[in-house]
Amino acid sequence: MTFFYGKVVKWCSNIYTENNMIFRTGTVFRDNEEHFRIIKKYKIKYFIDFRTEKEIVTNTFLITRLEREGVKWFNYTINNYKDDKIEKNPTVNNYALYYLGILEHGKKGIYGFFKFLSNIPNIEPIVYGCSLGKDRTGIISYLLLNILEGRSSDIYNDYCITKDFLLSNSQVIQYFADKGVLDYEKRCNTDNNILKIFEKIFEKRYFSVSHYLCHIGITEADQINIKKKWGKKTIG
Repeated sequence: MTFFYGKVVKWCSNIYTENNMIFRTGTVFRDNEEHFRIIKKYKIKYFIDFRTEKEIVTNTFLITRLEREGVKWFNYTINNYKDDKIEKNPTVNNYALYYLGILEHGKKGIYGFFKFLSNIPNIEPIVYGCSLGKDRTGIISYLLLNILEGRSSDIYNDYCITKDFLLSNSQVIQYFADKGVLDYEKRCNTDNNILKIFEKIFEKRYFSVSHYLCHIGITEADQINIKKKWGKKTIG
């Protein structure tokens, strides 16, 4: 997916999706006008928010601003599954289990998002995101890129671009430090080994992304529809 956090970092968007149609992001800061310039530049029409109600009320200006910019806002809450192991010891194995927990606790929001992609009548640019844009958003990107038949190496690299940017952004680091997030930099410094281990655990439980999506109500017909609508017509 094309990732932006006040600047655009392209990765899988230009490989597996029609250019400039799907974006992902994280926290939108009130004073970050560049964020909204990107929204205008790429004519983004929909903002899909995975945050919980508790997270949204701390940042309500975003909804008002999006309305002013003519962007439709939708909330498909993916519960920010709380795992004390991640707070205290963000190891590779703990992160892999944490991501599995997100998939199991956030089924309703995940279902809503993929139904949105399947049912949308007119294909227009969208952006989706959570708080950091790394965990919930990263797992959604993992599922979506699998539907679009992305290569494993590309999917792993797509996951890592968020981490690379977050660790280099002092504004983001300070924001979460002020919120008292434990070991923020350590939690952000995740690599694709996490996704590889997660994938092994995930496949033992659900066999495949397609089976998981069917399990939560996204049918094979929905998945084919998503690929036809959002996938790049020619890859290569």
